[in-house]
Amino acid sequence: MFLNEGFVMMRHVSPWAAKQRENLIEKYGDGWQTFHGIVDYVWVIVVALGFAFSSHRGSHLYVFLAFWGSAFTLIYLPMWVAKTDK
Repeated sequence: MFLNEGFVMMRHVSPWAAKQRENLIEKYGDGWQTFHGIVDYVWVIVVALGFAFSSHRGSHLYVFLAFWGSAFTLIYLPMWVAKTDK
């Protein structure tokens, strides 16, 4: 989750990451979209299975919510505020 979504989020705040993403899309075209879609499905399934079968569900939920709460607070909320201020 961290590697896949972290890279996706970084394109919003890092020109270098945005450029790397564009280079991948240019190089692989539709293959990039297919790969990214497969990785998304795999990590969602793995996280769901982890929640379903883990005896440490609470601590995993904490990490999951901390990751997405931090992402929202540090990346997506400032983007939304900047967009609404225009």
